[in-house]
Amino acid sequence: MIMPLFIVSTALIIVAVIIALFALLYFFKHRGHSNLASDRARLRQVLTAIFTEVKKPNISHNRLVKELKARLHVGEKMAHILIGKAKAMGLVNTNGQTVSPGPELGL
Repeated sequence: MIMPLFIVSTALIIVAVIIALFALLYFFKHRGHSNLASDRARLRQVLTAIFTEVKKPNISHNRLVKELKARLHVGEKMAHILIGKAKAMGLVNTNGQTVSPGPELGL
């Protein structure tokens, strides 16, 4: 009777450890993305690289989202949040479906 109880408690411990690992991974990933949104220097650096590479005064909103996703390894939702933060900081200007460098970006 002692043996099945030991197996059940061991299985519960293993499941609890796995759940705790996933929770920690999620927490650290989310924390990194939220820090990215408040890191003005890094956001400015990435946007400057995107606009200098494109060599156009305006790019489409969809292209900027794709570039942010590729360069910062974030999802689409976070890319949209970053564009909103950049707009609030004055790094970009948005006009409907186009995005241009803002006065704070210096391009």
